[in-house]
Amino acid sequence: MKYLLIILLSAFLFSCSASDDDNNSENNCNLISFEPAQLYYEFFPRQDLGFRVNGFDENFEGIQIEYAEDDRITRIIGGPTAVPAGVNLTDFIMTDLIQYEVNYSGNNIDITTIFDFDQTETITNYYTITNSRILERSVIRPRGIANERIDFTYEYIGNKVFEYENEELFRTFYFENNNLIKVEELIYFNPDNIFEDSDMLYGKYEIIFSEFDNLPNLLKGEFFIDGAFFKSFSDNNYHRVEDKYYLYNQQTEEFEWNNNTNWRSYNFGVNDDDSSGLFTTDCLIEN
Repeated sequence: MKYLLIILLSAFLFSCSASDDDNNSENNCNLISFEPAQLYYEFFPRQDLGFRVNGFDENFEGIQIEYAEDDRITRIIGGPTAVPAGVNLTDFIMTDLIQYEVNYSGNNIDITTIFDFDQTETITNYYTITNSRILERSVIRPRGIANERIDFTYEYIGNKVFEYENEELFRTFYFENNNLIKVEELIYFNPDNIFEDSDMLYGKYEIIFSEFDNLPNLLKGEFFIDGAFFKSFSDNNYHRVEDKYYLYNQQTEEFEWNNNTNWRSYNFGVNDDDSSGLFTTDCLIEN
């Protein structure tokens, strides 16, 4: 089954980095907002390709970014929130009622999600980022009916990054031309006993990013921005994302694709300053 969503986007407001000063120093411009459609929120089901949004709040004008005097990001405004959609159903909308406060201590970044409609509920995630490289993160993820804190660490070897979840290999990230092109997650499963932890290789998932432009990715290194984790690895901007699933054949010892692909493509255009239409900087606004 294939899903195609072509998103023709007009320019939104966007803003540059706190952890990666390179994006700022090239032209002394800050991103002040960005178009959210290319974000990949990992808590959405795989078939949604990281972006299951049914609408936008009437006041939502893209993901807004605020800075301190030293040009480091201090607040991010805008994110997805669940809304009821009938009996036992839930939709998601993008709203500016979701905000994120960013605090720094050396290479460590703490980001707290604040729900404007419920000031008592907050979630704090922790990141260690050095020279635009994510080294560690500790994040809250939905698991069943509850939330669970998961600790990730990262190992960089050649054109691969290995992601460890609670000290066990979880995913492998593949790179080409300084862009993240594939995320591979191996599945271990015993069909004879689904409740047993198994070392039997059963299949794998792949997230594939392709059709990169030659324009700078102004989210490079901003791993702490909700939904921007995958995108933050790349120098440029992908225009297509796919999700594939493979079963492992124990006899041939090969992966066999099940011919099921979900995919989404984008067309952001180009701004007057030759930057991606995904972004708007304060320099673009001034001009």
